[in-house]
Parts: sequence; C-alpha cells; structure tokens
Amino acid sequence: CLEGLHDTPPPTVVAELALHFERGQDWVRAVRYLAQAAEHSARRFANREALAYLSRALALVNRLPPAEQEGTRIGLLQRRAHVRSVMDDLDGAIEDLKLVLRSGRERNDPELVVKTLVQISRLARWFDSRYCLETAAEAETVSRGISDDLINACARVNYARVKLAFAMLNSTGWRQDSMATCRNGFSVIRTVRDPAVLLPFLSNGGWIECMSSNYELARLLAEEGARIAQEVGDSFYYMTCRWMQMWVMVYLGRLGEMRRGATLALSVAEKNGNHSW
Repeated sequence: CLEGLHDTPPPTVVAELALHFERGQDWVRAVRYLAQAAEHSARRFANREALAYLSRALALVNRLPPAEQEGTRIGLLQRRAHVRSVMDDLDGAIEDLKLVLRSGRERNDPELVVKTLVQISRLARWFDSRYCLETAAEAETVSRGISDDLINACARVNYARVKLAFAMLNSTGWRQDSMATCRNGFSVIRTVRDPAVLLPFLSNGGWIECMSSNYELARLLAEEGARIAQEVGDSFYYMTCRWMQMWVMVYLGRLGEMRRGATLALSVAEKNGNHSW
C-alpha cells in the first residue's frame, strides 16, 4: 500500500520501503530501495547513512535471482566506492573498485576494465603516485582495443595528466606532448553532460591550465566543476574543485576572494565530517 501511494517515493518513504521489503524478504525490492535510500543520503551529504544502506544492499545480493546478481553487485560496489572516496576512505574505495575490476576481467568486459582502472588511478594519485601511474598506463593500453571515442579520450587524458604530475614529482620537466593530449581529449569529453564523466576532467583541466600559467581559465574550470558538483551532491569533486579554485586565486592575487572561498569550503568539509579536506 505504501509503495502504491507514490509514483516517485520521497526519501523518507524510500528508507521505510527498504526496511519493509528487507524484513519481508522481498530481496529484489529491498535492494532497489536500499540503493535509492543511499542515493538520497549521499545527495544531502549524509555519507555514513549512504554507506550503511549500500553495505546492507550488498549483503543481500546473493539472495537475488542468479541472473541479476553480478550486474547489481558491480553497480553497488561502484556507488560504495564513490561514497567512501567522499568520506576520505580511499583505501576502502580502491578495495571496492578492485572487486569491480576483477569482475570486469572475468566477464571479458574491456570497457568496464578501463573505466575502473581510470577511477582507481584518480584515487591513488592522492597517496601512491607509482600505483596511480601503473593503473593509468594499463587503462590507456586496454582502451586502444575499444572503439568508443569517449572511453578512449578519458583513458588518454587521465594517463597524460598522470605523466605530467609524475614528471613534475621527479623533476624531469614539463611534457608538452602530454599537455596537448590532455587538451585534445578534453575537447571530446567536454561534449558530454554526464557529471560523473565531466567532473574529473574539469578538475584536471583546471590543474593543467594553472600549471600552464593560464590562471583565469583554470579558475573558470574549477568554478564550473564546483558548481556542477554541488548541484549533483558530489562532495569529493566539490572539495577538489574548490581547492583548485582557491589555489589559483593566490596566483591571481585575489586573496580576499580566496579567504572567503576557503571559509565556505571549510564549512562544507566540517558539515561532511571530512577532516582531511
């Protein structure tokens, strides 16, 4: 009856439906509503709630019809990895993504393999530059056998950006070829309006333009990324783009704006319980 009252159940009803179907052992609808409850929680920055809903859903996957189990598990692991990354649990996020990567290899799904390797490399860059470079290189290699321009562009840009960062880290000089690859690939990615695809490259694009002394363009890219991330409730890329924006403000000499922006970003980090940011 409760389910029939709403074409699109509001967040509080979704959580209640998840509980009813879980206790009633209707596993298909329990998993569906737990995933929806997690999405609603993540959008209002209640990431601990989102993590709990996704973990409950994953525990029920083996009770689903066999044909639905693998695809559902992959989707839930991808969502949980994202929530963990938002919460600064990068090790946990990468562990979830490694499970997705294993499934992609077992299923002989090169697109899933490439997307997952790119995600892993993005997270690894915060704490393990060599692993970041290895996974980015593998993603780019596997992508050559895929006839999808967007996936190819994502893998190429990610690898080029990582090579730029790695060259700077090891003082081997700026790579004009990698920078050109990033800009060319970004022109392809720019046509996509999917925030999950666009946000990482707005962040990366801001970094590349800042390193190239194109500070105003870097500021605009970071500002756009922060706005989109806020609209879709993605606090990881919201904080990443805000950090980029504040960094560029120093080079532009706009220190008053930088201080105000940093104060706002700090308040969001505190609300989200994100101590590292």
